[in-house]
Amino acid sequence: MEIQDGKALLISRYGLDQKPYQPKKETVSWETCSLREWLNGEFYETAFDEAEKSWIALSDISAEDNPEYGTDAGNDTQDYVFCLSITEAKMYFADDAARRCAPTDWAKAHGSRTAKHYFSPEGLAANWWWLRSSGGGTRLAAYVHNVGSVEDYGRDVNHETGAVRPAVWVRLVP
Repeated sequence: MEIQDGKALLISRYGLDQKPYQPKKETVSWETCSLREWLNGEFYETAFDEAEKSWIALSDISAEDNPEYGTDAGNDTQDYVFCLSITEAKMYFADDAARRCAPTDWAKAHGSRTAKHYFSPEGLAANWWWLRSSGGGTRLAAYVHNVGSVEDYGRDVNHETGAVRPAVWVRLVP
């Protein structure tokens, strides 16, 4: 997606798993959500071996207030694995079609649902995926719709049919 300061930003091509942003519909931010905890805990520990972990940088992740609704984003974080923000999802993809992604079989088996009429760049049925940004309220999180549009208003944080499309910064020299 981008190269800067000796690091490259990578995002998964597919929605790797299905997880809610937070299990309960409650006030939450990226800093406090269960999705962040899972990505930097269980996912990080099981998805990458020690050699791969040596390339992944602990990164300063900005908490940007929702640009459309002004919803407070909480505090900046340091993460190995994260979701893109609203700004990043708009910046790093050329258009809606480029933002579409398909879920893995694992994600589908765990509840991720696809759209019948929208397809990923690989021609597979697309699903929606979480962004780290707060939505139009503190019980909502922004996401990328099946059609590829960035949905600033968001959806309930406990919604369970989308996918997680992790991103990491990797060092170009470990």
